[in-house]
Amino acid sequence: MRLAESGQGDKAVTVAREAVRLRRQLAFTDQVTHLPGLVQSLTALGDILVRYKRYGEAAGPLTEALAGSMELPAGQRDIAVSIVSRLRHAYPADPDTVAKRFRAVTGREMST
Repeated sequence: MRLAESGQGDKAVTVAREAVRLRRQLAFTDQVTHLPGLVQSLTALGDILVRYKRYGEAAGPLTEALAGSMELPAGQRDIAVSIVSRLRHAYPADPDTVAKRFRAVTGREMST
């Protein structure tokens, strides 16, 4: 996140994507232990993409994070609120892509 805050958006996206890749591998081997980290990394990637107005790209990791958050234990699902907030922020700029990804994950229409 610090890279994104310092204006190094492309580098921040690259680093965040690598974190997602690594966390995805860990979650594949032990989902119970590593799914929360994967959800956090996907959310961070989505947040960076939203900050840099790459809304259509952000819809992918954010909706994947939302789906993952639904599989977390009840006490760890609070992250879903911030994920939905980021999706709502991205929606006006690219409503078709965001709504399509949201619908694919949740089976519901996105409320704005």
